[in-house]
Amino acid sequence: MNPHITHRRPRSLGAVTGPRPASVVALLLGLVLLAAACGKASETKTADPAADADWAGVALTKPSERPQFTLTDTDGKTFDFYEETEGKLTYLFFGYTNCPDVCPVHMAQISEVLARPGMPDAKVVFVTTDPTRDTPEALRKFLDNFDESFIGLTGADEELVAAQEAAGVPPAKLETPDGKPDPEGGYTVAHAGLVLAFAPDNLGYTVYPFGSRTSQYATDMPKLAEIEAVTGGDRPTTTVKPTTADGPQWGGVTKGELSISDARAAEPAGPNGALYFTIENGGPADTLVSASTESAPAVEFHRTTADGDTTSMSPIPDGINVPADGSVALEPGGLHAMLMKVKPIEAGDMMPVTLTFEVAGDVDVLVPVVPTAEAAG
Repeated sequence: MNPHITHRRPRSLGAVTGPRPASVVALLLGLVLLAAACGKASETKTADPAADADWAGVALTKPSERPQFTLTDTDGKTFDFYEETEGKLTYLFFGYTNCPDVCPVHMAQISEVLARPGMPDAKVVFVTTDPTRDTPEALRKFLDNFDESFIGLTGADEELVAAQEAAGVPPAKLETPDGKPDPEGGYTVAHAGLVLAFAPDNLGYTVYPFGSRTSQYATDMPKLAEIEAVTGGDRPTTTVKPTTADGPQWGGVTKGELSISDARAAEPAGPNGALYFTIENGGPADTLVSASTESAPAVEFHRTTADGDTTSMSPIPDGINVPADGSVALEPGGLHAMLMKVKPIEAGDMMPVTLTFEVAGDVDVLVPVVPTAEAAG
């Protein structure tokens, strides 16, 4: 497709016009993302402004185009993604409100960075991958936990699949036996775990997979905002190195040769929450068989895994093995304890948690509840 051609599109709810993505774009760090070849490219595009850039996020080897799709916002109004975000710094994510950590972590990180003095304005668009449970009301309540300006979109199943294909990410899949919503509601959704960023010139230069640091968003955000469509000449670029900082130390306790450190619970934005901590074992091999707290009727152990650019969760019903003279970290993007139907808790609260080990027995730890962005590090 000629990147300088502007396509004229009929207005059709949920329709994706223009060709479907046809090429696979190799990302740095081994990540693969399909290039969204269906959007309008800027008519005034000149030299590649990211040619000499040092992005903190994962850089695309070839810029992707702002996708075209039309869905429905939380007010029930038609939302044409391209027309509503054209020429603006935009972050696009496909997720669901029952997600315990991937989705709220991304939203919290972006919200925290946008609130910093001197940061540019940006459009943040969250498209549900679970329309059965994510009613417009549920979407609005979830997003308002982060920023009332965040845009929530929904639609029919086929419309949401088309939107994901337009953006070049694999369509989400319900993790149920028949691939359909469970009437009981206790299911997870395998979905693309990365945030797509589009500069004002309507091209995407970076993506942010789950596990990205808040500092990576903060480093790239001003640089992306400066990439404007121009009529001629070379676009200046600025090289900014990513920043790192030592993370805070949270709750912990020691019992015999077993130590728990960095325990924290992310302030929940939906019905479920996430609990993280590190286990250090100076004795024989042990198994963390369960966790319990008065703040949630059930706590399950899960592992978040990435397959290409799709993120999914799988339960660990037999507990978490802790090797002799070794350690295990429960962190965003990997092992974590999922607080099911968590009671209302807020940042600043302290949550008593009992961890039950096969050998060491019960270990009680007082866990601070912290903002989701801080829990992610």
